[in-house]
Amino acid sequence: DLSNHLKDAINNKYDVIVGDIADDKMFAVMNMFFTNAISLEVVIECLKNLGIGKQYCLKTKKACKALTLIDEIKLDNDLYDVIYEYSKKMRNDAIDNANSLIKNARRGTYYADLIK
Repeated sequence: DLSNHLKDAINNKYDVIVGDIADDKMFAVMNMFFTNAISLEVVIECLKNLGIGKQYCLKTKKACKALTLIDEIKLDNDLYDVIYEYSKKMRNDAIDNANSLIKNARRGTYYADLIK
């Protein structure tokens, strides 16, 4: 049961949680869905094409102690700007992808339909 797994995750019943990254690309697509600009079917198609990576959340001391730090870098302002611009480009690409799908897929289940 998904709700039990969620409760267990919140209550540190798991040492590590692995999941898809919810970044700006995903936010842009979900925002378009929640404003009824795209249907659920378009959301699913967009998310399939986003190339979302994985993220790891260490939830317990046990998990943190097992972690081995291989390397670290300090972000200077120039590198921060590069990362910020890349993130902005990925978000805009996701919006463009969703917009192109909208032109071809106006049918489907919209958020407003789901909350009725």
